[in-house]
Amino acid sequence: MPAAINRIRHTTGTGNPQLDHDIVQLVEYSKGVFEKYCRHISQTDICAALKNKTIVELGPGDTMATGLFFLAYGAARVVCFDRFKLIVNSPKNTLIARQILSILPEPQQLILQTILSFDNQGQMRLDITRLQYQHSLNEKIDLENNSVDIIVSNAVLEHVQNLDALFASMYRILKPGGLMVHAADLKSHDLHHTTELDFLTVPDWLWWLMTFYRGAPNRKRWSHYKNLLNAHDFELTFFKVTSRFPLEAISTLRLSYPEHAQRFSNEDLSSGGFLFTARKP
Repeated sequence: MPAAINRIRHTTGTGNPQLDHDIVQLVEYSKGVFEKYCRHISQTDICAALKNKTIVELGPGDTMATGLFFLAYGAARVVCFDRFKLIVNSPKNTLIARQILSILPEPQQLILQTILSFDNQGQMRLDITRLQYQHSLNEKIDLENNSVDIIVSNAVLEHVQNLDALFASMYRILKPGGLMVHAADLKSHDLHHTTELDFLTVPDWLWWLMTFYRGAPNRKRWSHYKNLLNAHDFELTFFKVTSRFPLEAISTLRLSYPEHAQRFSNEDLSSGGFLFTARKP
């Protein structure tokens, strides 16, 4: 079912059909995501910060571009984790690998060339001990305890159905002092009707029927994530609201759906997206 839906929608990566099929733009987008992570991983030498590190990227879709950037800049191992089983060694990923090699500085090119190569047909061959792909519908990551240095995600957490299980898995696999960098998009993903916030008022059972296999948001607000961080003993080290809903949308929600709106603070309702970093003590 997920594969069929993805074929119909012509997208399995970023959610943007045009971007997912333009290799140059897709690599540039992934490079920007990688650089965003790097700004929160190290303020000085990213190569030194990533050296010999094990990275887990949540929700990469069908592209390993961000993982390849991590490897090129010194990571020892990258594990891409997603809910769906997708083809890793696809023609698309071969084109992505070639494009990444073409734009990397020479030292990073040389590093990446020790990890991937191309056969006589031009198909990518990858060192699977360095870059792996895991999938699990129950959103529990199958890695050893205290084995991961850094976990990252971009516009993924808002699609996770069992956030508690995921946060428990992330805490379990992170090493003491390990870092997480997550950016989330809390908007409706164009599933609202009249205002940007009315998607919060649909009953849970109806929301499930409306969004089954569509990859729709779980509708959790920032306070829910903050509570999960506290419940799983993470130390929040950075938080920033990256987008906000207009005041008119909040006012309309409180006037039109007072029973639903009272469940949320103004801070929760105003936040359309956030980025946070957290450590395992």
